[in-house]
Amino acid sequence: MRVKNSTPAFTRPNHQKNLPSFLVACNTMLTKCPASAWDGWQLIRRVHGKSLMNTHRASAINSLFIAIANHVDLKSSVVFSNVYDLAHATGLATVSAAGNVSITRCSRAIIEMEKAGFLETELVWDRVLGCHIPKFINVTDLFWEIAHPEGTKGYHAARESQISYQRQGLAEPEEWLTVSQAKERRRRMHIKTAFKLRRAKHEKSKQRTAAKKLTNDNIVVSRGKIGKEILDELGSLHGLDPKAFQVMISQRYALYNKIAADPAPTRH
Repeated sequence: MRVKNSTPAFTRPNHQKNLPSFLVACNTMLTKCPASAWDGWQLIRRVHGKSLMNTHRASAINSLFIAIANHVDLKSSVVFSNVYDLAHATGLATVSAAGNVSITRCSRAIIEMEKAGFLETELVWDRVLGCHIPKFINVTDLFWEIAHPEGTKGYHAARESQISYQRQGLAEPEEWLTVSQAKERRRRMHIKTAFKLRRAKHEKSKQRTAAKKLTNDNIVVSRGKIGKEILDELGSLHGLDPKAFQVMISQRYALYNKIAADPAPTRH
């Protein structure tokens, strides 16, 4: 059978422009030292009674290694792209003359990667394709030993960095940040927090001024103003009786007295 795409390659999405240093290292490593050159393949294929890996399977595995490295959630080691998307991203999806899309070549390469210990998958039977395809893909530590120059040590360091970014609220789940992106988001967050604090201080100052002005009035006048303020806020009586309304006025009057009595913050 003639292979339609003899040189499959991972095509990076347009939105993936600034890559984290971890991914840059993985892409460089897998380009210089293709995954198909791993010594263990010869042993794995002999155990399963297969001949040496042909160039078409080798090129499929090489492109998939890069694609999977770029679609892994570092926190859970789960690949968040399905087989269909991976097949199209790597050029391993083929279309027949009848217009049917086949991802068999991609599925077989993934299954072989699982047998070698690079992946953990959950297989399901596809009635249309007439074969098992991986439904769930998870990468193992052996995957990173091939994909990254520092192996699992590099993976765990990058994982801790991304988890830290998520805890700080800088990154969304499944989002990879570069160090410069994290610094920029941290700077923006600091500015936003500073503006919130300034706004809160300004609002508190306004409340204090209004409360002092109100409590300096005659108590009857003050309670009258507070009553109007409450009615304006409610819009209607909502079944209030005079006794409950008086309680609300007293509570609001006590609050204003407390606000007026608070000392203004000193400026440093």
